[in-house]
Amino acid sequence: HADDSRRARARLTRRDRMRLPVHGGPAPVLELFPLEAAAAAGAEESTAPTQMSLPAAPTSEPPKAPFVGLRDVVQNAPKDFRCALDGKLLCDPVVSPAGIVFERSTLASWLHMHGPQCPMTGVPLQMEDCQRSPEIRKKASAWARAATRQHAEKHGRKKKKGA
Repeated sequence: HADDSRRARARLTRRDRMRLPVHGGPAPVLELFPLEAAAAAGAEESTAPTQMSLPAAPTSEPPKAPFVGLRDVVQNAPKDFRCALDGKLLCDPVVSPAGIVFERSTLASWLHMHGPQCPMTGVPLQMEDCQRSPEIRKKASAWARAATRQHAEKHGRKKKKGA
């Protein structure tokens, strides 16, 4: 567990493209991975050999041409198409009895880790209480397709012939 905390903190605090994007910044998520556990993992590493180690983050990144990738397009999805819990684009949306929209897998993980309580309102909540929303899924998918098409046109990407 301590090693997992160290790895999670490292991924959340990287300064390059490999940093995990977190809507609203990494501070609230970093609280889930205590420094003591990460420090303990570092102490264990110095005394015991490890089977797996993470590559060191590069100290300086070579300059790159400005480019807006599809990841940026998805991260800028309208609020209505993003999970209330993690802010990511909805693929399998569920609606809580309070009307809050979550990504099903994200909510299931949260409920598993924190117990049957709504992460937004604090009221009791079970996955069975939430209804899947094919309407929101279709709208989010349509938005993603349109945004991808606009992104491709804007950045000069054309479909390959026969694709």
